[in-house]
Amino acid sequence: MKKSYLILMIFASFSLTSISQNISSSNYPDTIIGKYTEGIIDEHLIITNTGSASMSMHVYRNTIDMPGNTVNYYCWGPNCFPPTTSLSTDPVFLGSGKSDSSFVAYLEPNQEEGITLVEFSFFDELGSGDSLKLNLVFKTVPPPISVWELEKQNNLNSIYPNPAKDLAFMRYDVSSGVNANLEIYDLVGKKVKSLNLTNGSNNLLFSVNEFESGIYLCNLVIDGKIIDTEKLVVQ
Repeated sequence: MKKSYLILMIFASFSLTSISQNISSSNYPDTIIGKYTEGIIDEHLIITNTGSASMSMHVYRNTIDMPGNTVNYYCWGPNCFPPTTSLSTDPVFLGSGKSDSSFVAYLEPNQEEGITLVEFSFFDELGSGDSLKLNLVFKTVPPPISVWELEKQNNLNSIYPNPAKDLAFMRYDVSSGVNANLEIYDLVGKKVKSLNLTNGSNNLLFSVNEFESGIYLCNLVIDGKIIDTEKLVVQ
């Protein structure tokens, strides 16, 4: 991963210098972010001939860096080219001032997290010397953890004693790397106590002396979400 981020930094430093005066892309993204669990991540580009002469453009694909099982390929004009083909076979004709929206870059993450760097070179086969290099950065990340997974990894155990009079004891489980709190509310929705929780399986002993007699809800809050709730009765 360190190698990929180093390449990304070097890559970004020169990517903007390769833009041609007569070929441009109006929707060129900085980074394309997708989940590594997705089947296909795609990016559509609009290529425009900003020159005064017509062009007949090909595309050449150069994969600079890519995680092990990841696959990338592209479509241009009427054709889609497999991962083994880098140079487009049929050019796309663009008159002066005209645009083409047929280009699509595809990435199949195949459960690989990381950064893929692909350079696409658009060039005129009519001999004008015009070309445009676009460096696409695909970043694949883990999907957000589901509420079900949060509930499975983080939970409150029964409070003892319950009803409580002076002190209450609770055991809890909190996964690492999260912000966890125990927030206690009365039945009208007023927060009466908030305690920070440490990660791991721990025991918590807290005072209820300041509580009025009644029923309270003890909420386990993980990163701002209520994950589990236990009822507390104070005598």
